[in-house]
Amino acid sequence: MEKHTTEQLSSAYSKGQRDFRHWELAGVDLSAAQLQDSLFEGANLAGAHLSEATLVNARLSGANLQAASLDGADLRGADLSGCDLRHADLSGANLTDANLEGAHLDGARAPHAILVMADLRRASLRGANLRQSLLMGCNLEAADLRLASLIGAKAEYARLTESDLTECELDWASMMNARLQHACLTKARLEGADLRMANLSGANLTDAALTCAVLRESDLSRARLQRADLRSADLRQADLSFADVTDTQMKGAMLANACLEGTNVDEAQRLGADVAWERVSPQGLRAELGEGD
Repeated sequence: MEKHTTEQLSSAYSKGQRDFRHWELAGVDLSAAQLQDSLFEGANLAGAHLSEATLVNARLSGANLQAASLDGADLRGADLSGCDLRHADLSGANLTDANLEGAHLDGARAPHAILVMADLRRASLRGANLRQSLLMGCNLEAADLRLASLIGAKAEYARLTESDLTECELDWASMMNARLQHACLTKARLEGADLRMANLSGANLTDAALTCAVLRESDLSRARLQRADLRSADLRQADLSFADVTDTQMKGAMLANACLEGTNVDEAQRLGADVAWERVSPQGLRAELGEGD
């Protein structure tokens, strides 16, 4: 396949051409280029320099962008479905409303990236750096986020149902109203994370670190919390019904008005938590602040 140069593409674009499908553009320098509404489907842009480029509504599905530099790029509304973005640099890029369904972003760097309302269903982000990124309303259902770092990320209302977050770093992340039903969070770090009103029903939080996490009014029904660290966590009004808390550390946890029906809370956990308990039915327990047995 003939390799195209920066000059050839720039000239073609200036003359009104927008179709660059399957072009060979590996390593080209397109920094700050104006390429909105262009078609790059199936193009080879591996190692290309696209820093600060404007690619609004561009179509890049199936393109090879492995190790490409897209830092600060404007990719709002772009179609990147099925793209190879492994080890790409997306630092500070704007991907609002972008389609990244099934994209490969393993090892990608995207700190401070804007992914508001982006579609990342079934995307692979293993080991990706998404620290302090904006993921509000982002769809990450069934995505692979193993070993990814989302420290300080804002992911309110994000959809992470059945996603794999094994050993993911989510310390101090804001995830209010996030949907994490049946997600795998084994050995994940969620220290200080804000998960108020989040849905974690059926989630696997085995060995997860949740010290000082805010889980107020969250749904943890039937969640697996074996050996999880919930010390000083805020679980007031949370639903822990039928959750497995075997060997879970709960010292200093706040559990006022939490629902514990069917939960296997033992005496040591009961005494360690910052709450007294009363039995409300033959099947379960409800925590009531300031009331004894």
